[in-house]
Amino acid sequence: MNDKQAKELEQTILSIYSKNIEYFKIEHKNLYSKIKDFENKNYIQYSLSFENNHFELINENNTFIYNCDPFYDASTRVDKIEETGSFSIIKTNALYYARHINYEVDGLKYINNYISLIKDKKINKSFSKFIFLGTLLGVHLNDIDKKIKAQSYLIIEDSIDIFRLSLFLTDYKELEKNSKLYFCINENTNIKAKIVSNFLRYLPQYNHNISFELASEKEIYLIEDISSLLINENEINYPYSEYILSFTRGLNSFNHGYKLLNLHKQNKLLENYDVLFLGAGLSLHKDIEFIKNNQNNFLILAIAATLKTLQEHNIIPDIILTSDSGEIVLDQFDVKTKYYSSSLILASIKTNPKVMNLLNKNNTIIFNDSLELFEKTGTNTGINVGNTAYSILLKSSAKSIYLLGFDACIDEKSGRTHSTKADKINIEKFDVLYDEKIDSLHNVFKVKGNFKESVYTNSHFKNMITSFYDIENEYSTKSYNLSDGAYLAGCKALRSKDIKIKNNYNKKNLTKELIKEYVKESKDLLSKKDKKILKENFDFLIELKNLNKNNIYLDFIKKYSKKQELILAQILNNYFILINPYYEVSKQINEKKANDLYLNNFLEIIGYLELSLKKVL
Repeated sequence: MNDKQAKELEQTILSIYSKNIEYFKIEHKNLYSKIKDFENKNYIQYSLSFENNHFELINENNTFIYNCDPFYDASTRVDKIEETGSFSIIKTNALYYARHINYEVDGLKYINNYISLIKDKKINKSFSKFIFLGTLLGVHLNDIDKKIKAQSYLIIEDSIDIFRLSLFLTDYKELEKNSKLYFCINENTNIKAKIVSNFLRYLPQYNHNISFELASEKEIYLIEDISSLLINENEINYPYSEYILSFTRGLNSFNHGYKLLNLHKQNKLLENYDVLFLGAGLSLHKDIEFIKNNQNNFLILAIAATLKTLQEHNIIPDIILTSDSGEIVLDQFDVKTKYYSSSLILASIKTNPKVMNLLNKNNTIIFNDSLELFEKTGTNTGINVGNTAYSILLKSSAKSIYLLGFDACIDEKSGRTHSTKADKINIEKFDVLYDEKIDSLHNVFKVKGNFKESVYTNSHFKNMITSFYDIENEYSTKSYNLSDGAYLAGCKALRSKDIKIKNNYNKKNLTKELIKEYVKESKDLLSKKDKKILKENFDFLIELKNLNKNNIYLDFIKKYSKKQELILAQILNNYFILINPYYEVSKQINEKKANDLYLNNFLEIIGYLELSLKKVL
């Protein structure tokens, strides 16, 4: 190459870089700032060089990453695009265990209707949504786009250094001409999860099969990372029907005289109490003697799943909390009445009506979980009973919190997860080279341990662990984790033997006073504004009964865009996000049956919600 050609080449790549920078400055401001901050630090590990008549990405050890022409590499990738891997995040080979509630909405039952159509049928590979795991110099991104023309791309690169160099050879503005781009560049796990969530919520009908391209073997760890995040962010983990149960059951309980705890703002209900917070994890049995010997030194809050264990050791909790919507809670309360009759009981608004009938209305108060039943009554951060109860303790300004039985891990030898369950799990370590997708129950991952360097957990518990990071900075309370399991953010590791607390609380009067104070912090009447908002939700349902039968989703989105503040609009949007991938696939198998299911199931849900609202309006 002569000097003139070299100069022209230099001008070309600088022009591409400038075009990208201007594009990011306008369309992706945060990414633009991140690139500029990196450039100002001048800490370079990779470089772009023209070697042997082609561009090369070189690391700090002077090693060639491509070791070939990147344009040739891109052409090879395009030719093999049909062989690329894919993330399959919907279940198509077996039915879910549905709750089969006769008179309530069961989200899993509706999904099973689609799975019955899809099961054992061949499903076409989709390139509508595509993930680039690593960018290298990015040449293949534009070439692959010309071939597959995906509607949405998620671009993940953990090295800002490498991504910056891709700006010299890749036209990102061109990539976004006909597609929506999501950039995840050098982000921590929490931010990465939010970006993945946004990616999934855009054009959700194409979430059934998301193809990906791996930049090199160096990025192979991203397969496991993103598989896990896709499972964690999947709507099936907390489906729309759980929100519907919260809404309808909450309205019903409130209408029947149960008071609703106001958690919109932090209160001081527990500011004078050291709280021992008991979960059903493996550590509960291991430290049961500590609980027996110290029960008067703590205010004991126990989740309902621990009651049978506590009965075995004659321990009566001061507060019992339950947040499960299933009838399994009836079994949890299948103990002698003295172990819950005098305790303050905090029950989620989605608690099963049969459970509510079992409990004494005088000492039972309902609380919002992830749905705010009435304006300014608060919600709680968390995806399970542990997160939810911990959030409530923080909002109640507990003097200190000691968590026991929140292991959030799987015992490698026994395969057990809980001290209260005899069932075992056959665990398998996820193999990124050979496992196509993660089984959320059986595949395990290493996470930071509380006392040990690391422990194994599954995707279900990983959600719980992540939620503690979300809660961590909400309130300032001294929290200690006594469990021999996973590390929980915001909780200092502490052995029970090292606790030196001597409170000697008077338990006879304690719960009576607690109940009085919690009642004072609770709502018991509908305001005019509450009634107005409920009426607006009801009117929205009536509108939805007249949607265009041939284009339900697009017609819904038009109405949703104008009524996003309504709780039922948000719930029904989640319904479509979950159900649309199943609908999209089932249309391949039998379009008429799929269309009939799509319409009839939606109208059933609207009818159920309409009937529930009529009872309180």
